[in-house]
Amino acid sequence: MVSVGEGNSRLLRDPRGHFRIPWTQAILIYVGFVGKSGAHSFMEQIRHLFRQTSGESAFTQDVDRFMLTDGPAHTHSERTLQLPSRALADELVDMFEERVQPFSYVFHMDEFRRAVDETYANPLECHASRLCLIHLAFGLAAVYKPDVDDGKFFESGLGLCTDCVEDGDFWCVQAYLLISLYYQLICKRNAFWIALGTTLDKFFRLIY
Repeated sequence: MVSVGEGNSRLLRDPRGHFRIPWTQAILIYVGFVGKSGAHSFMEQIRHLFRQTSGESAFTQDVDRFMLTDGPAHTHSERTLQLPSRALADELVDMFEERVQPFSYVFHMDEFRRAVDETYANPLECHASRLCLIHLAFGLAAVYKPDVDDGKFFESGLGLCTDCVEDGDFWCVQAYLLISLYYQLICKRNAFWIALGTTLDKFFRLIY
């Protein structure tokens, strides 16, 4: 179970000792640690529906349901990953459009597909910003494809994203939005909120 921080009944830690967002127990039951959009929170809402309709069960009383530990940290790759085969790329783009884009609008998909086409037509002339977005999108889509290593695409995109530091273009906002969505999908709650905060910060700095 999640332990309570010393001297504060609302301060939560995970089994690795990291602080969690301080929710009250009532909110924890219905919302979870990272709000209604979080995967763990979604599972707890499903359990709550099962309790209401079928009563308590091994599923609703799973002793590990609040054993929430962030996985190992991703580090940016200093070497850009080679583009996958065109067939796999098309599959990942389709998967991104079907499973990510409807819930979190990141690209105009026609423009993104055109960017992928131009990149494969002339990869040596592809700008790092475009390649960054493609790798991050591929990493996000590859989470839904077990035979593809999503982490390699994601870490390659992180490495290319370092150019964001001195670039004020809109692609930086898109890149950090993709990063936050990836962290949310793999249930890295702290990293998700940090990346989402960076996304919003860059967005507001661009429009003001």
